[in-house]
Amino acid sequence: MKMVIVLIIGLMTLVACEGNVFSLQVGDCYNQQDYNSEVMIEISDVDLVNCEEPHELEVYAVFDLPESNWKGDDATYGLAGEGCMNRFEPFVGVAFELSTLWFEFIYPTVESWNDLDDRIVQCSIFATDDKEEIMMVTGSLKGSKR
Repeated sequence: MKMVIVLIIGLMTLVACEGNVFSLQVGDCYNQQDYNSEVMIEISDVDLVNCEEPHELEVYAVFDLPESNWKGDDATYGLAGEGCMNRFEPFVGVAFELSTLWFEFIYPTVESWNDLDDRIVQCSIFATDDKEEIMMVTGSLKGSKR
């Protein structure tokens, strides 16, 4: 069974702060910051690149979580992950379980939720090598059926 790696805005499970992270849109490509996947980190900016150039990640979905009171990090993480999973197949053209691709996502922290009214989740797709390290790709993965 595949595991999903998650980035949460401002945390990698990345957590959003100010910066270009809030403006990421479907079709944007970028390279990740170095991080330890065991630890959540806060980020504000990512290294945006032209998708025709080698890059690690591509934003394939952006959506808002439902308006409500903060339900906790686990609940927010779960809703964000479910939303990204539901949007994976329409973008790639094959179900996540059958794909060789992976996804991660950026979601709000309690601080950005309460202070900035942040409800944005950005889902990014990526490929891995034989050692399950994120690898560079050129062009879009949209409709790749990988």
